[in-house]
Amino acid sequence: MDDDITLVGQMSEDIKALRLGYRKVKPEAVDARGAAPDIEIVNEQELDALLVEELYDDAPHAGGALIALEACGETDVGRRREVNEDAILLLPASQSFAVADGMGGHSAGEVASRVALEVLSKALRNGQFEGEPHVLWPRKGDELARSVEAANREVYRRSTLNLDLQGMGTTLTAVRFSLERQRVYIAHVGDSPCFRLRGAEIVQLTRDHTMANLIGATGPLGARLSRAVGVESSVEVDLGVDVPEPGDHYLLCSDGLTKMLKPPEIAAAFATERDLRKIVRALIDRANERGGKDNIAVIVVRIARAPGATGRRPDR
Repeated sequence: MDDDITLVGQMSEDIKALRLGYRKVKPEAVDARGAAPDIEIVNEQELDALLVEELYDDAPHAGGALIALEACGETDVGRRREVNEDAILLLPASQSFAVADGMGGHSAGEVASRVALEVLSKALRNGQFEGEPHVLWPRKGDELARSVEAANREVYRRSTLNLDLQGMGTTLTAVRFSLERQRVYIAHVGDSPCFRLRGAEIVQLTRDHTMANLIGATGPLGARLSRAVGVESSVEVDLGVDVPEPGDHYLLCSDGLTKMLKPPEIAAAFATERDLRKIVRALIDRANERGGKDNIAVIVVRIARAPGATGRRPDR
């Protein structure tokens, strides 16, 4: 039994309600013994101030692109696994990038991650996004989140049609840049993190959807995912936004990297090397040198000032 496999925790109805932000739950729905829960369930999702700002100013910057991008990515099977269930997506024409870490037996995790990124890629390349717009999210970020929701529906649908694929799922973390607005939108489900490296500082911009972060669980239970793409018919997608600065790097990776390397060790790979391909390869090699217990996926996006741009667009 591999103690590093990814599992999705089975949650009671009251914990599902907490995750979804329900304010009221019928006692009989959360406690089969008939005792009402001694908690008040409220929406714990904090409103991102920068997302609020975006609602008031969602038009492209009249002066053209303010930033430019360069990206590189790679996956590796690691030292312990026979199948690579990690997948990456690089769409420089759409300024979009994503990492998916699949899970499930009979290579179902490989199917889940591949299908999820196929759906995401198709939506972004064609500019066609399923579902109703979220009125409290900026357009580009909302489209990205809706694409992740569409990926969830397709992975779940396929899992219901094939016994070998039942229960499959995947993490999915996707970023979409707006060169004119100098923004990056981050849609996230699972525990594949997105980091920003600015100078010597590394900051995780996503919150891992684990039982540890959801309910404070410890031990093996704490490492289980509290949500993943394709496990249920619908999924809650976190959306964040950040302001990229020239010289920044954004790192998307699977937990095959973060299990082996701590954030300061990850940041060290950027300190002396400028070639993105060598940075990506160095991170993978260091994770494998530490044991390579899981598949490893790495995407690095470097931010530069766009030709002709005179400075960063001031925040409103």
